[in-house]
Amino acid sequence: MVNVTDEMIQEELENLQRRNGERSETETITGKDDVLQVTFIQVDETGNEVENGVKKDTSLLVTDFTDTLQQQLIGSNQQNAPTLTLEAAFSEKHLGAICSELGMQESQKNQPLRMQINKITHITLAPLQEEFFEKAYPGKEIKTEAELREAIRETIAGHFAQQAKNQVFDQIYHTLVDHTLMEFPENFLKRWLQQGGEKPKTAEEAEKEYPTFANQLKWTLISNQVIQDNKIEVTPDDIRDFAKMQLFSYMGGQLDMMGENKQWVEDYANRMLQDKKFVEDSYHRISTDKMFQWLEGKVNATEEAITREAFAEKLHHHSH
Repeated sequence: MVNVTDEMIQEELENLQRRNGERSETETITGKDDVLQVTFIQVDETGNEVENGVKKDTSLLVTDFTDTLQQQLIGSNQQNAPTLTLEAAFSEKHLGAICSELGMQESQKNQPLRMQINKITHITLAPLQEEFFEKAYPGKEIKTEAELREAIRETIAGHFAQQAKNQVFDQIYHTLVDHTLMEFPENFLKRWLQQGGEKPKTAEEAEKEYPTFANQLKWTLISNQVIQDNKIEVTPDDIRDFAKMQLFSYMGGQLDMMGENKQWVEDYANRMLQDKKFVEDSYHRISTDKMFQWLEGKVNATEEAITREAFAEKLHHHSH
């Protein structure tokens, strides 16, 4: 499990304060909580725009930049258009995300870019009082900052717990698929891939798609056998509860604010049970989840307390 640190809680608390804070447009960057609407433009060594180079609008917090660049930006205005490289402008923590946002590879992190500042929005952080607590966690009846921090801790822990579970499921999937020997009529299936769809494929396309298709077929056979052998069942109540939880997520987790007047939730679930496609899709998702939970119970897992960075590294370099 990931150790939820005070630093992580403080970081999320400030994010919540920003999202619920007051916004005002300004001419000058006044602090670390300002939001910048910028355009990154790829330039050459002389500062001229590169033809067909990167040109991308994005929104950034001043805190997204390195401490050095933050100090340079505070006090500047929309006429300021610094030339920079992503490696110099962003810490390792943010570098991958901004490269992805701009459609650049990390190998391009030293290419010069002009950052044109289009708009500056100052955010006054929401004060730590009950009105903010209610907006941050509706229906939780949080009264104090300490209670808010504990709620944030639980949210972060829950997020990492779900990621850890997904990682376990991914490892189970690859263990079963990679280490279960099955022989398929390869030539027949490749011909079927060529001719069996709405649009015919070439032999080269079928050859390229076959490994993925074979793994999917193998997984379907394995999972169906596990479900059948272990009598894993999905009941109408399971699907009804799934429909309610789906509605719950659509509503941002605020159904608990409705008091006793929740008959329309039951009506919604009953309507969804009449939708054949919803029932089929839900049945597949629920049965798969139940199967993974059953398989997880057969795994001898050792719980390990690690940092957020170590956990991210495990996700990035997981082995099959």
